[in-house]
Amino acid sequence: MAVCTPGLVQVIITDTNYDQYTVQIGSGTPVSAVRNTPATYPAANPATVTVTGRYTGAACVAASTQNFTPKSAPQAPILQRLTVQGSSLEAQFAALSAEYQYSLQVADAAAMGGYRTVAAVPVGTTSFMLPNAPLPGCYRLLLQDICQPASVALPSQSVCTLALAVTSGNGRNQLSWVTSQPGSFSISRNGSVLAQLPPGTTQYQDTAVVCGTSYSYRVAAATGGTISVSNEAGATTVSNVAPPAPRLLASFNLRNQVELTARCLVLLPGGSLATRAMAPPSAAVAPVPSGIH
Repeated sequence: MAVCTPGLVQVIITDTNYDQYTVQIGSGTPVSAVRNTPATYPAANPATVTVTGRYTGAACVAASTQNFTPKSAPQAPILQRLTVQGSSLEAQFAALSAEYQYSLQVADAAAMGGYRTVAAVPVGTTSFMLPNAPLPGCYRLLLQDICQPASVALPSQSVCTLALAVTSGNGRNQLSWVTSQPGSFSISRNGSVLAQLPPGTTQYQDTAVVCGTSYSYRVAAATGGTISVSNEAGATTVSNVAPPAPRLLASFNLRNQVELTARCLVLLPGGSLATRAMAPPSAAVAPVPSGIH
């Protein structure tokens, strides 16, 4: 026996001992039933379900009775968070009712109703990992009746994935992302929140970095109580700007010798430049003979 949509109960007779069977809901009229064939009966209030078996042409009968309590009214599921984990997708949601069945669906214009089912989601859990998920995509949870899936079907709100890419150059890291998910954005670097950005933003430049250091980033889009988190993307900060050529300064000392000084530009952490004076050994020159002009 399976409890179905409020007001219905489904009965499947698997017994093989008798030739004929009837099903009676509460004190109602018994109805003929066929073995191994699901049948749905109206049962609006808490009642009993009695299955009676009998042999053809014989008075010998046997009956089995079970209590029946109608299930609660269905509530649309709540998809709280989507997180891209490489090629997989983790969905987190509010507790699911054991009275119904659930599936994870992705938007597909070619599918009936605009969504196709990619996995059944077990009840009794608040998260589900989908390997090799269709990415990018917009997802939802669908509640359906166990007995008559087409009769009761309530979807959650749709949540879209977020794809992040990171590049580095000129001593700064450039983040760009693509998503159909509305809402404001939050940037995290190495697990800590770095910046909050308004809706419609698609890129961010991180300049507070050190050349030669690796960083990992995620972007999250928040809409009400729903969050979509991007894949983790990283980069090692580099600078592709060549420093200017050094300057060579020449002068004489008190001993009438030429002194050469090379002034070089040095790249400091973070991409800034500084000068450094390099004074090689003085280059001696022959004294100018007196009397010669």
